[in-house]
Amino acid sequence: MQVIVDGAPIDYSEEGVGPVVVFLHGWRDQKATWRPLIDLLKPKFRCVALDLPNFGASAENVHCNTPEQYATNVAAVLKKIGITDYSLVGHSMGGQIAVYGTGTGILQPKQLFLIAAAGVRQKTTKKHILHIGAKVTGKVFPSQVKQSIYNRLGSDYDVTLSPALKKVLAAMLATDVIDVARHVTQPTLLIYGEIDLATPPAYGKLFHQAIPRSKYIELKGADHWLHQKAAPTIAEHMKDHL
Repeated sequence: MQVIVDGAPIDYSEEGVGPVVVFLHGWRDQKATWRPLIDLLKPKFRCVALDLPNFGASAENVHCNTPEQYATNVAAVLKKIGITDYSLVGHSMGGQIAVYGTGTGILQPKQLFLIAAAGVRQKTTKKHILHIGAKVTGKVFPSQVKQSIYNRLGSDYDVTLSPALKKVLAAMLATDVIDVARHVTQPTLLIYGEIDLATPPAYGKLFHQAIPRSKYIELKGADHWLHQKAAPTIAEHMKDHL
């Protein structure tokens, strides 16, 4: 199914009956990432999963880059499909968008589920040096060299990214949402994986400190893709809170 927002199609899926749960995927992902979790929740919940602009089956939108622009886009989609009473789930970048949108009031869910949410921007000296090195070598050496340095950074940057996705990545990496998280008043469940290197447990603990009505859960042995690999465990935690 699709709706048009800002002149661009947004693709979404809708399954199940009951209270509405809206799902926002992460960087370079799409709504299908939620399949294991939706299959467990849809018998009792109406699950609505979006392909965010520039990802999945949704169209490219060069004007949708920042967490604010993404949250505004999501709010417009929900308005178009008539959803006003809902809980919000975000993974990785989707969690960053969910925090920003909820903390600013652009999005108004009843409750928030943040799974390996991104949005904490802490620069180490090593990463700072490597970033400078990547910029310098990128001007002198081929793109393969630049890519190898970004790989060492653990960066999501890819020299093959489209111009639109490069803008999205730059905007997301430039936005720390911890201060915005302090304005989230909704009950919030934070779930992080013990061995997640992309959004480590330390991020979840910072969000837990910032969000007054939050609960933090760390899944032992789980990585960044815990919403897929540990779907039954996450589904039970969500059911307890929904």
